[in-house]
Amino acid sequence: MTINNLLKYALMLAVGLGCGCGKSSPDPSGRAAEPRTLSVDTLIVGSTPQLPAQLTGLKFGDAQQTVEGITRGGVLKVPEYVGPFQLHFDAGGRLINVEFATSPSAVLTTIEAAWGPGIASGDITDEYRVWVDEAKKFRVVVHERGVVWGSYTPFATFLGEGAGVAALNATGGTLLKLTRDDIERNYGPLSQPAQADLAAMAAANERKVHESMLGILQERLMPWVNLPATEYSDVSTRCFINFDASGKVDHFWFEIPYAEHPRAKEQIADVAHKKWDPELAPGGSSTTILSTDPRIRMELKMEPVWQFHVQNAAIAAKAPVVRTR
Repeated sequence: MTINNLLKYALMLAVGLGCGCGKSSPDPSGRAAEPRTLSVDTLIVGSTPQLPAQLTGLKFGDAQQTVEGITRGGVLKVPEYVGPFQLHFDAGGRLINVEFATSPSAVLTTIEAAWGPGIASGDITDEYRVWVDEAKKFRVVVHERGVVWGSYTPFATFLGEGAGVAALNATGGTLLKLTRDDIERNYGPLSQPAQADLAAMAAANERKVHESMLGILQERLMPWVNLPATEYSDVSTRCFINFDASGKVDHFWFEIPYAEHPRAKEQIADVAHKKWDPELAPGGSSTTILSTDPRIRMELKMEPVWQFHVQNAAIAAKAPVVRTR
């Protein structure tokens, strides 16, 4: 027997003795044994969409500082699972959803058996699926990057009744004429665009990018607050804000995506029509003026999203004329 073979044989014996022939041995240090790793499909529990058993202590809307065991970046490690959970918080530091990175195939069979087929994307891909508990306003989304658990506000509730936007009821349904301090007092700190995005905007200005594209870039670089997610998105709804020279809001806007949900394009428009102008028939132009004071404009974008712009009537009067139904 060669020296190499002797070494291999000795190593095999050492491993066999160390493992106790397949039986666990007590740790001489007295430390507790590592918890058993669970398969990803055990994240799916119950007969209706709900959080994994290990996360039932979490509540959406909880303040970030009250959630135990998370890192500054919102990462929560659960010993039973190999990968960490990523917790997402809004601008005010409130929990909005929880994400776990995995492949859709690792969980889809278990989810379908427990909760049914769910709502498939209207796109050609079947990787984006949604399961909803309407009574609890709770939703689980499976997409190409993993699983997302979160609460949501139905779009009809988000808009509410009356002239204002119910999601902004803390300030009377609008942000118009408010200062930054007014907004942050009610909705938490404003989020700001990244420095890299601002640099890209400056470069676009220098290159004299087409005016329409420049306008899109400018809108995206406004500060924003995070409003509740609707049934059409697994992330919070960004509400972008523009301040006039006096430091007061003269224009704010938000968008609702529809790409991942069948019939969402029509559903979103119908809810807006019923709220602001029940006499307005659906269909027609991609831009609709729903109200004139304040001016509320609903616009269909290529992203694909519906955008809702709210402006002071006096400011809107100076804007270029757009098509209406």
